[in-house]
Amino acid sequence: MNKMLFIFILFSTLLCACHHETSAVVLPTSIPSGTSNPISTPTIQRSLTPTITKTPTVVTTTPTPETPTKSPTNENRAINPEITQICPDLRELPWEDLGLTQEYKLIVEPIDPQIDGFWVISGGDSISQVIPHTDDSDWQYRFEGISPNGEWLIYYRGPENSFETTLWISSIDGSQRWELMPIDSRNFAGWASDEEVIIGGKSDQREYYTPILRINPFILEADPLPPLSETGIGLLNIIIDGNIHYRIYYDKYYGNQVGNEQFVLYNYDTNEMQLVLNWLKDSGLDFRDPFNLYYRMRLFETPNDLISAIIDQPYGIDIMDEMNLITITASLSYQEVMTQVILPGEGPDTQITWISTIHRLIALDRLDYYQAEPRPSQFYTFDYHTMILTDYCLDRGKFAPFSYSSPDERYLAWTVDDETTGHPKETVILDLKTGYLARINGVEVLGWGMADSK
Repeated sequence: MNKMLFIFILFSTLLCACHHETSAVVLPTSIPSGTSNPISTPTIQRSLTPTITKTPTVVTTTPTPETPTKSPTNENRAINPEITQICPDLRELPWEDLGLTQEYKLIVEPIDPQIDGFWVISGGDSISQVIPHTDDSDWQYRFEGISPNGEWLIYYRGPENSFETTLWISSIDGSQRWELMPIDSRNFAGWASDEEVIIGGKSDQREYYTPILRINPFILEADPLPPLSETGIGLLNIIIDGNIHYRIYYDKYYGNQVGNEQFVLYNYDTNEMQLVLNWLKDSGLDFRDPFNLYYRMRLFETPNDLISAIIDQPYGIDIMDEMNLITITASLSYQEVMTQVILPGEGPDTQITWISTIHRLIALDRLDYYQAEPRPSQFYTFDYHTMILTDYCLDRGKFAPFSYSSPDERYLAWTVDDETTGHPKETVILDLKTGYLARINGVEVLGWGMADSK
């Protein structure tokens, strides 16, 4: 995949010969586009007048987060994980036979640009339904994400060839919806938690996007966020009690000094910054290249609300001990906090496409980033708690850089691209427990929804 295309996707932010079931799902026309080349300072106007609670002032003193859980003391660890296989002979089934229940909703967008709307396919049902009010041909729509609980989605709606759009929220079934605010389509929106949406933007003076506003879409309270450093590249939001409190970012020119690259922890509550993750400078990767920063490293929160990182290496991956907001500020060596995991596979590179929020589990492919398509890949899941690697005997073809899990994380869905044109072709859904999979032709997966149980 083109490196710059991947970075754009990340910021406009942030899975035998049996029966193939094709759903009659359908998709919107192209997103709003404009004619102006430079991106101006984002302008956020709220039509529903959320309450603005404060405008913070940035300072640079040391934060005082929670008490540390442990201080890592490991040295030069290397692990050959135990390998198991889930490789059924006749693995392809119709979608409705995968075992999903009706409460699980696969959210898709048709590939045909003549078909409008975001669509829902319920588990156990081959009939797709458009989400009401997302298929009006008089408007252009752009999907921005599904809430973590799977009950709500946000999207942009605006006229064709215009940056002037509005941000909307809708229930998965479309029975409830309302406009949140007018917004420039060059900004991005994304869920930070079930009750908080983050708006990000970029001015002419900035090299990368930065969060600029957080909003509770249900009570319509908004709070401006101070921008990160102009050369800062955001990596991870730390959410506590449903609100963003910290953000880890990488600054290519920390303190405006060339050659002074640093990972930084920013505290939104106190407006303080602190250097963190000092050992990653010895990973062997040049993080000034966004390709390495986003493709070859993944910084993430673990299910117990700690922080870890995965670094792509020729032998497999290095994985960081789980740490809290104190231990990531410690001055430690790479060998003390990173464990080598030796992975099989002929490809020299590892691509992480999904990280569980419930289990200590990741999905990865072994491949060669620089080999022309069609290039072989080998799909695995890796439990970094038990150190068990599961081989699914599956080459996923030319797949999108992200995979999406069902609410219970048993099923993984991803979009497969046509190897000739590079355009999306179909969605594949894999049952991680059994290894069975289904294909839905002509749609691109956007995520999973969940029927409201209230």
